[in-house]
Amino acid sequence: MAKQKFYKNDKLYTISLLPGRTEDVNASILGGFNININKNISNERIRAAIEVIKYLSSERFQKEIIIKQLNFFSFVKKLYDDKETCQYVNCNIMKEIQFYVRPSSTIRNENFSDRAVKLFHRFLDGEKTAEEVLNEIEDIIKIYYFTMKSTVGAIIMSILVLTFFIVILSTIMVFIPKLKNEYFKFLSVDLWIVYAMGSVFMLISIFEFYDVQTKEKCLNIRCDKNSKSTSISSHISKNSKSKQSKISESSSSYILNLHNATTQYT
Repeated sequence: MAKQKFYKNDKLYTISLLPGRTEDVNASILGGFNININKNISNERIRAAIEVIKYLSSERFQKEIIIKQLNFFSFVKKLYDDKETCQYVNCNIMKEIQFYVRPSSTIRNENFSDRAVKLFHRFLDGEKTAEEVLNEIEDIIKIYYFTMKSTVGAIIMSILVLTFFIVILSTIMVFIPKLKNEYFKFLSVDLWIVYAMGSVFMLISIFEFYDVQTKEKCLNIRCDKNSKSTSISSHISKNSKSKQSKISESSSSYILNLHNATTQYT
């Protein structure tokens, strides 16, 4: 069952395929809800639940309720060859559309989708250009890392190393009786050691953000396996020279084509 997010007014709204780079390319996200049966119920209830699912997925129910009454699209493909069904929904769209399965297994995929849609709406509203929107969408799927060759990376590394030695030297002072009794007496030696070890571990974890992200590093910082790693220095350079950024021709033409289609429609 696919929901049409349009008001039922044929005079004002219509549904069309998203324009692609070429005429034979289009896309639509395929998603929905899973229907499950509890395995901890009796066999009688399981059989009853199966019958309910069979009824809900039957051709008759999909046609009479889902299409005619609710005006939704159905997953039963054969219905789009029926002339009566085509009086309620656009059958040609369902025959030509190319579905893309929503990556529900990807961590925070809904967050990525919401951010991309909001950025795209800002482009349609004229708040941002196509280049700016594509840059920000690209930022969502990329993982940036620090490098010693950049100024920012070198400064942060210097601060980390300095802090690391301060922690080590402070721990050594705990074992000097004169300093211990005067400056470190509010904690016992073992607690100071635990505190120092925790501080060292926290400092070491920051080094994982340097250089290209590996599978082992991503276990700690939750990288997306499909994301691309990019140096933070190049990211800073790109933001400072946004007008000179290189945008994918196919992606740019896609947004511009969609904008033109929207303008012509309105």
